[in-house]
Amino acid sequence: MFRFRFTLNVFSLVIANVVAVSAWAQSSVEIGVDQLMSTPDEMTFTPTPDVGNAAIEASEDLLLDENGKTVGPAELTGFEKKAKALQDRGDKYISSDDKNLIRKAIERQRQILASLSSAFHQLSLNFSLRQNFNLTSKLGLSIGYDYDTSPGYIGKYWYRQDAYYFSTPIHLGDMIRKNVAILDVTPGVLIEFYRFHPDDLTAKKLSSTMLPDQFPLNAQKALALKPGDLAHAQIYVNGVFGAQAIWQAFKKFGIHPQLDYLRNSQIDAFVFRADDSKVRIRLTAHNQRSILASGQIGINGNFAPFSHLITNAIVHATHLDQLWVGQTIYGNQSVYVGDYTLDLATPEVAEAYDNLFRKLRLLQDGPGDDSVLFTLLDPRKTIEETGAALKHTLSELDRLYLGNLAQKRHEARSVDRNFAGSDDVKDRPQTLRKTGITFVARDESTSLRRDNKLV
Repeated sequence: MFRFRFTLNVFSLVIANVVAVSAWAQSSVEIGVDQLMSTPDEMTFTPTPDVGNAAIEASEDLLLDENGKTVGPAELTGFEKKAKALQDRGDKYISSDDKNLIRKAIERQRQILASLSSAFHQLSLNFSLRQNFNLTSKLGLSIGYDYDTSPGYIGKYWYRQDAYYFSTPIHLGDMIRKNVAILDVTPGVLIEFYRFHPDDLTAKKLSSTMLPDQFPLNAQKALALKPGDLAHAQIYVNGVFGAQAIWQAFKKFGIHPQLDYLRNSQIDAFVFRADDSKVRIRLTAHNQRSILASGQIGINGNFAPFSHLITNAIVHATHLDQLWVGQTIYGNQSVYVGDYTLDLATPEVAEAYDNLFRKLRLLQDGPGDDSVLFTLLDPRKTIEETGAALKHTLSELDRLYLGNLAQKRHEARSVDRNFAGSDDVKDRPQTLRKTGITFVARDESTSLRRDNKLV
């Protein structure tokens, strides 16, 4: 299904029309205000002989050819000369106080137009595009793009975001047993860029768009970013493997047990372009494995003599379809973070940067033993193995960092490690229980315990 969201609405068109009409009105006021302020005796709807003579006298210096057209340079056009003549004639009847009042009114109008113009330029512009395709009954494709511009609140800078989404949901459960087996795998990629621009017009230009192939997978592309740019890439795989059943009891009661094994793997790479030839890079790896057992007992079917629509409304309002709900989760997860500042002007550091992203690619000449991404996405690997694989990937940067420890000034180091650490989390059995009927008696309880081991 196609979704489109566009926040800059017809309000901008209204403002544009107000600005155009106001500009026309301002020019009209400046030309004819003195005529309108004339005394009642002098006001008329037809040109007076004096006005005509004044316009003719004021335009005597114009050069005309045999066809009556103006040739050669002239200080004022005929229209402007007539307006000047009217103004000179009106000056005889308008006091200096009235002139000051008119000037203030015109200046106030200019200020209002300037405020409207400033408000128009401060409008944020963002939209989101999403499209889902069903390639087959078992394979899908989802793509998307996000665009966002807004004030950066740093001087007059404007912030611009370009984000690209890609995922391929795979549903294989029905191949085993329809409506019983659950086998869903969703790999996906997110690439986004954050940039600051000197003004709103530059930020909103099509030429300011960052494309996915501009992500800094090597030192050359990293140095091509402007200082202050941030690039982020995320690769993930979410998997659900399990089984479910739906049983009927006494024709009205439904019993729905389900058992799932959840596997979520995610790796993020952030590249921030700093000053000179330096970049800051942060890698995070998140792995989660859980076992989920759940069950639900409730009433389904129609209640005579009510229709199906009324029955659904009653059931959902009172939670009759969830007279009892139980859920237990047990699992563990790990998070590893490595944060470094690199000087890519050093050839050895630039080579280490290239090697790092080479190992983070799933497919180059084929997934190899040194591909940490392949290890992270392998459901057979344990959490300890995936953590060790990421640490091994960063070992080259750690070696260069240790070689720079003799340099006491951090800014003088070609490789500086800002942070490195991990968190191993073990979730003790988490339980959720709901019983009863809403508006009569219903009880909900949740228990949670999580042990963290920070390293």
